[in-house]
Amino acid sequence: MDQLVEVLISPVTSQANQDDKPYGCDICDFRTVSANDLRKHMKTHAGEKPYACSLCDFRTIYPSGVRTHMRTHTGEKPFACDICDYRAAQQGHLQMHMRSHTGEKPYTCDVCDYRTTQLTQLKTHMRVHSGEKPYSCGICGHKTGLKKDLVAHMWIHTGEKPFTCEFCEAGFRSKSHLKCHVRIHTGERPYPCDICEYRAKTSSRLKRHMNTHTGSSQRNLDQSEPPPSIGIDIKREYQDETYELQIASTETHSAIQK
Repeated sequence: MDQLVEVLISPVTSQANQDDKPYGCDICDFRTVSANDLRKHMKTHAGEKPYACSLCDFRTIYPSGVRTHMRTHTGEKPFACDICDYRAAQQGHLQMHMRSHTGEKPYTCDVCDYRTTQLTQLKTHMRVHSGEKPYSCGICGHKTGLKKDLVAHMWIHTGEKPFTCEFCEAGFRSKSHLKCHVRIHTGERPYPCDICEYRAKTSSRLKRHMNTHTGSSQRNLDQSEPPPSIGIDIKREYQDETYELQIASTETHSAIQK
């Protein structure tokens, strides 16, 4: 391996040799001004990680990486935001955080208008266009582009419902489902109809309600008259909510019996 590294760290003799970074990696696009830095970089390809954490299995190619990693054990966060109370263990994390204040989104998708603050988020987004789904379920073969989606999918097999309603203890597999359910208890209706006074608890119910107005703008309906669809939709929502509460009560009772 040492001989291979010596070959790969030789200064390139192409036009790139005239650049400010004459030492280039033959495996990737990494370039540097120092042969020593290139030697360190080559360890990333060789898989060599000589520096180890004394508290866990973490290993790295740089001694500075161990010092930074140790902050995960000590809780030390020496890098502070001068705008809010945020503190970080790494300077790079603070730099990314600062973009939440400045609004800077330097990473852009070359296919659509998506912009983000982090390169990792852009790489994940690109799977929307490429169709890449690197995470797969070992039970049913379900594939997804996001690791968190795979974790949520596994709850279907395990039966786990980690998001619990504070009012009736009903369990859900996603925060969004819990958020919609809680509106049954609070009465919140954040989705208003722009034609009548109807308000819905979910966007899907608003879309269903809007079907009752099909063609209403062409007929120039008198908006001072309450449309009959309001009563119909409220009755339908009451039936839906009664059913949901019955299901939640049954699941909660079953959980207690277990």
